Amino acid sequence: MLARSMKLFGNLISLFGLGKPNLDPIANLPVEVTHSIFRMLDPNSLLNAARVSKEWFYVCRGDSHLRATARRHLRKEKRKDCSKKCWTLWTSIKSRGEEDDYSA
Repeated sequence: MLARSMKLFGNLISLFGLGKPNLDPIANLPVEVTHSIFRMLDPNSLLNAARVSKEWFYVCRGDSHLRATARRHLRKEKRKDCSKKCWTLWTSIKSRGEEDDYSA
């Protein structure tokens, strides 16, 4: 009977999420320490860290240096992607011989 009661109590605790251990390594650190740790990351790793959870996203967003680093990296990646698409489009036009239509 006692074992059944304990199992029921354990299920109840798990239902409310109280029995789960906190697996977030930065949850108990001060925000300043977390910012210092995140500032050591390269831009791609910083973006990946911001995608881990809402809490990590808010930590990254809450620091102006981290926010600026992430924005610069996203802009750089967007430009690189756009350049790649433009080059692909240009080579496809060139291979079809359509570039002559644009010459004056």
